[in-house]
Amino acid sequence: MIPLSYLEDTRGIRPSSVLSMYLLGTVVLDIAQARTLFEIHCNTVGSIFVLIMGIKISLLVLEARDKRNYLREPYASYSKETTSGVINRSFFWWLNSLFKAGYRSLLSPKDLEKLDARLRSKELGQQMQAAWKNRGTYSAMNWICVLTKLN
Repeated sequence: MIPLSYLEDTRGIRPSSVLSMYLLGTVVLDIAQARTLFEIHCNTVGSIFVLIMGIKISLLVLEARDKRNYLREPYASYSKETTSGVINRSFFWWLNSLFKAGYRSLLSPKDLEKLDARLRSKELGQQMQAAWKNRGTYSAMNWICVLTKLN
């Protein structure tokens, strides 16, 4: 796990999805195994197993953390969504800070995160204008391909 975590941290802007899913899956399965160990009165083994589960949960929390503070430019300025791990993106936890800010005060455009470059309206507008100018030459299938590229 240590080499995989190191490689993912040094070469990617997101936490390791493979490692996060592995740790999450094993922790969920370990809960049932720990209960079974305590049910058959193996308290010593069960206690050691629970300790190992605690270490796995700690590793999962550390692996799932956002690492924008450790990234170099231009990656450090990416949005929270872009740099969030698989668990944060699955449960939309990266939006919690925005919800808290909206609850405490009125939101303005400067409070919002930066958009992904592919979603900025200037670039999309230029692509749509180019597609619109060529509308006579496009068939229905070509329009689907153009709109798919915009996504």
